[in-house]
Amino acid sequence: MSKLYKKWFFPFVLPAFAVFLIVVLIPFIIGIFYSFTGWRGSFFMGPNGRTPIPLRPFLA
Repeated sequence: MSKLYKKWFFPFVLPAFAVFLIVVLIPFIIGIFYSFTGWRGSFFMGPNGRTPIPLRPFLA
């Protein structure tokens, strides 16, 4: 029975891991990125208003 579990482990786990990655981990990482920038929903807010470079507050 052990060989059967080893054979079918990855075909069942990889799709579940891919869905978890897309639904949970990627939005979590993007949320962390937005929390450290001046993201306002449709543009990045810089010291003088809108800025096209998202990391400009860190670089200035």
